[in-house]
Amino acid sequence: MTDDPPAAPPAKLIDDGTVRPTYVDWFLSAGQAEGIVNLSLGTYDPTLTLEDGVPHARAYATAKLRMSIPFARRFHDVLGAILEQAERESGDEKIADQPVSPNHDPEPPNA
Repeated sequence: MTDDPPAAPPAKLIDDGTVRPTYVDWFLSAGQAEGIVNLSLGTYDPTLTLEDGVPHARAYATAKLRMSIPFARRFHDVLGAILEQAERESGDEKIADQPVSPNHDPEPPNA
C-alpha cells in the first residue's frame, strides 16, 4: 500500500462560449510573492495624448492573472511549445514586432 493520494478523475472541459477572448500586447506589471505569480496584461492604444507637451501612448489593463508557481511553470512550458511550433511553421524566429512595454525595461517590474 502506498501513501500516495488517489488520482483525480480527468477533468471535463466546459466551454459554453460565455468567456470572450481578450487581446493583450503589453505587460503592465509582473511579479511573484509567497508562491503566487501575478501578471497584469494590457492592450495598447496607439492614440497619443499630450501631457506637458510630451506625447504619451495609453495601455489599458485588460487581464490580471494570478497563479501558483507550479502552474506558472506549466504555463511557460505550454506557451514555449506553441511559440516553437509557430516559429518552425513560419521559418521566422521573430514573427512580429511587439510594442515596447510602458516602462521600456526588458524585464517586467515586480508587482
